[in-house]
Amino acid sequence: MEDNKNQPIIPSRDNINKFSEGTDCKSAIPENDRIDGRIAYIDCLRGFTMLLVIWNHVADMSFGLGLSDSFWTQLFISFRMPMFFFISGFIAYKAANYFSLNNTWKLLKKKAQVQLIPTVFFWTIGVLIIKGKSIQQIPDTFMEWFPGYWWFTEGLFIMFILYYSSTILEHYIHRSISFLILFVEVIVLMATLNMFRENFWAARLVLPGISKYFMFFVFGLFMSKYREKFFLAISNNVVMTTCIIIVFCITYFSYGGQFHFSHNEMALIRIAVGFPFICIVFALFRNSSKYWISNSSISKTLRFIGRRTLDLYVLHFFFLPDMKEFYHYLAGTHQTVQQITVVTAVTFVVAIICLTVSHVIRLSPFLAKYLFGSQIKK
Repeated sequence: MEDNKNQPIIPSRDNINKFSEGTDCKSAIPENDRIDGRIAYIDCLRGFTMLLVIWNHVADMSFGLGLSDSFWTQLFISFRMPMFFFISGFIAYKAANYFSLNNTWKLLKKKAQVQLIPTVFFWTIGVLIIKGKSIQQIPDTFMEWFPGYWWFTEGLFIMFILYYSSTILEHYIHRSISFLILFVEVIVLMATLNMFRENFWAARLVLPGISKYFMFFVFGLFMSKYREKFFLAISNNVVMTTCIIIVFCITYFSYGGQFHFSHNEMALIRIAVGFPFICIVFALFRNSSKYWISNSSISKTLRFIGRRTLDLYVLHFFFLPDMKEFYHYLAGTHQTVQQITVVTAVTFVVAIICLTVSHVIRLSPFLAKYLFGSQIKK
């Protein structure tokens, strides 16, 4: 959810201030997939996923639709957040020889500006407006509710710390150990998930969320490192057919009422279905890359939203309407048409409001830089 050009060809170490994200030159993505230095289908995928995030929050926070009330929320939750973390890892990958202590420190300072400052700022505004607390109550609310709705940006920053730490070790040890370290971290985080849920400071550091989603960030890193093989795999009919069958079977048996699962079992099921679901959705967008660089209204809209995902994420919580009086008209799996129609309509209204507010805020280069991570043009 950063306002940076995604996946530029990897710069030299001395050019770190010019680029915030890099990739391996051997597998650089062709220039004909780019618009203004950005990969069109990646931006569109980010925009699509951001709309799904708002959609789910509208369904849940505006209409009160839980997982048991809506097939669509059940379906979207299987890949919307895993996809966001996958994309973050995918566009964050850099070859190991790019890292040094000096470069890593500069990268972390940039990530802190883009991810931590908006978290703290909008959480504070959320305490005052959404929670209705006074300024004097902010310290007590911090102990109870930080980072609240804005956990994603803080969690992503910590994931970058884990990634950079493992890769800098590889840089200085000169061994291919970074992914081994990352895989160990994934296992440790998963094993300690329940412990984190009960720990006060772990909750402030969003470690429960990191424990669930760090594996998708690492998955994105891994697929980016070997992206040529990844692209070949998601272009293979057998691979994609298998992914579709897996997603269909897991979704049917877990949500179709055929079996009853505990909360922990359902969490594992959603993790399992997340990987093939990511491959399916990513393949759909990449295989349609020519459409996403076109000037159609859909492609232009999704590209624009994809460049404003941070703006939409931090702002949309302030504009979710309270429409729970319509819950009984939408709840239930037999109301799928009504749900997709009504919730989608409200989602677009919220997105338009957020983009309008974002545009006004971005009139100030200072606010654009520190609230949305935008680069000030010189």
